[in-house]
Amino acid sequence: MNAFMRLSDSYLADAERGPQSTRGLKTCYFEAGYIALLGTRSAIERRSVDHPSAQLLKRACEALDVAAGIGSQYVAHQYAPDDDGLPDLDALREWALDVRRAVLAQGAS
Repeated sequence: MNAFMRLSDSYLADAERGPQSTRGLKTCYFEAGYIALLGTRSAIERRSVDHPSAQLLKRACEALDVAAGIGSQYVAHQYAPDDDGLPDLDALREWALDVRRAVLAQGAS
């Protein structure tokens, strides 16, 4: 799981490093959370779905007792031509941070 958290760290750092479009920031925050979630799933499960996977996201969030709603909303609207339907930037950031805290707590237990 360490490699996944390092990649998640990288996306989080990219989001917090400096100026980007709002869409770019949202993508970085989503990826920071989603990649952390991937590290909690089996290699077989990770390889068996296209990414991002709404189903994998939901199962991983349920296992960690983290709300999947914001991440699921991002997945559902990620290919929209504009930001309509995408979660609010602050909500997406908090979701990513909540996911990462839960993943780190699981690793510590």
